[in-house]
Amino acid sequence: MQLADLLNVGGLAVVIILALQIVKPLLSSDQVTKWTPSLAVVLGIVVALVVSLTQAADPAQGVLTGFLAGCSAAGLYDVARPPIAAAVAKAA
Repeated sequence: MQLADLLNVGGLAVVIILALQIVKPLLSSDQVTKWTPSLAVVLGIVVALVVSLTQAADPAQGVLTGFLAGCSAAGLYDVARPPIAAAVAKAA
């Protein structure tokens, strides 16, 4: 897999979700709810822009791809959070 393959929305959304899972323990529960969607969009734009600049791709495409991937990651995170929290609570 080449680094340029991260320029697609699906691949980048997975990277953002993983990064959010790493950052999430550093935040309080109120901060997670408040800042996670914004952080996902900003992280998506930054990562896609860096990848597009290092791969000599169009930076505007990188910004748009990062924005869409961040929005996708934020939506997936908000949709998947309740079932994951319920499963963790049930397991504990």
